[in-house]
Amino acid sequence: MEPLEIDREREILNLYDCYASSLQSYAATLVRDEAIAQDAVQEVFLRYALMVRDRRPIATPKAWLFRVLRNYLLDAMKAAHMKNEIGMDRMPETPDFADPEQQYASAELSQQLFSRLAPRELECLRLRAEGLSYSEIADVLSIRPGTVAALLSRCSARVQEMLQTNREAQSDRLAANGRCAP
Repeated sequence: MEPLEIDREREILNLYDCYASSLQSYAATLVRDEAIAQDAVQEVFLRYALMVRDRRPIATPKAWLFRVLRNYLLDAMKAAHMKNEIGMDRMPETPDFADPEQQYASAELSQQLFSRLAPRELECLRLRAEGLSYSEIADVLSIRPGTVAALLSRCSARVQEMLQTNREAQSDRLAANGRCAP
């Protein structure tokens, strides 16, 4: 094996080590199926390896990987006539000692959040949660960084508004039951 090939292989392995789990997590939120998400991540790295082999430079590999993954999954969902929704049934398990009331409230809050945010806002939020910068998110979604900032700002405002409304409702419920709010 030539030194250049070894360097390319190391580059791909390094990228895989750095981003595979984030890509897997992102893919799983889009398709709600771990097996499909895993296959998609593998496909994206195969495509990256082909790009490297063909000596086609990629300026921002992280953003490229997320963009290609997103496009691959969107194409697959269209072909399978799947919907792009987030299911509450895929929420992570919580420990047995967690308060069931708190678990329910958290799930309800998540569902409210998902229903109030536009799909593009949710996607920006997911990518930001995976550690992508505004410019990387812009590359993935093929929009301007300023649009990313505006979408995330709107998300933040809606989340703050929703949390405030929930706090007020909780306070009202406690007052109606004759207890003091914490």
